[in-house]
Amino acid sequence: ELIRFDMSEFMEKHSLSKLIGAPPGYVGYGKSGLLTEAVAKKPFAVLLFDEIEKAHKDINNLMLQLLDDGKLTDSLGNCIDFSNTLIFFTSNLGFPANISDLKFLKSGKNISKTEYKILLNKVEFAIKNYFKPEFINRLDDIIVFKPLNINFLKYIINKFLKNIYIKLYNNKIPILLDIDINIKILLVKLAYHPLYGAR
Repeated sequence: ELIRFDMSEFMEKHSLSKLIGAPPGYVGYGKSGLLTEAVAKKPFAVLLFDEIEKAHKDINNLMLQLLDDGKLTDSLGNCIDFSNTLIFFTSNLGFPANISDLKFLKSGKNISKTEYKILLNKVEFAIKNYFKPEFINRLDDIIVFKPLNINFLKYIINKFLKNIYIKLYNNKIPILLDIDINIKILLVKLAYHPLYGAR
């Protein structure tokens, strides 16, 4: 079971209470938080904190406790065990913000080893400058994905087309789709933008 949190929704200091519940005397006291309640119900879950750098710094402090002890106490005093969860954080830190920094991606070709090493160094530098060392030390691994290129987007188009085929079949709609490879390539080239990947 995947439990996903878009961390852009937790930019304010008070948004910490959304995760573990509001303290006594505050609106919402008596209700468990989104995070603690979700894990209490599904202790064998995969937790995804998407774009963790957008969260308030207090939430990063909460993550320190979570990664260190494997437990969190909600506002009601319930101790929630996270030892059976897999925790993933995503971040865009260090990825070039404008197209001029993405010369190797403009063509849509594969990134070379040298270009990947440059990107890797930028990402690692940005992460080390943004997060506290104790947060980084609690992570098992940091993986820097290679940017999507046109070849990968072809696979994504095929995946979406397969989903359309399945929906047509399941809804008993008698339409047979046969899309030429050149049309797929054209769609990929029209959609490709190095900054946005598969979006």
